[in-house]
Amino acid sequence: MAATYVDIAALLPEPGEDAQRVLWSATGQLQTNLVSLSAGARVEQHVEGELDVLLVVVQGAGVLTVLTAAPQTGAEAVDLDVAAPAAVLLTAGTARAITAGPAGLAYVTAHRRRPGLLPSVRASLPAG
Repeated sequence: MAATYVDIAALLPEPGEDAQRVLWSATGQLQTNLVSLSAGARVEQHVEGELDVLLVVVQGAGVLTVLTAAPQTGAEAVDLDVAAPAAVLLTAGTARAITAGPAGLAYVTAHRRRPGLLPSVRASLPAG
């Protein structure tokens, strides 16, 4: 199929609903996830070391904490208040965490497929 249509509004939880989970995910050349966090829930600090990541807030609000440099250098954390609709481009190597606000938070992430996740196939074809 040349296109995939996703009705994000139909997948989002009702305001106040406890819904901390991945609501939708797709993997191809572009990996995407629609994530829902309940009020106050947090995705702990993590880093995508090799790829830029686009994060689009589609519902609610929260705080995106980013580090100004690699975690090993003791870099300073910066808190960004994010609310729907908003987009943040996180460059490769950016450490980040996200905490949902009082009404919860839903966001989409998208990045190129990570290298090394799919097995490489090295097979020789039989002669003839």
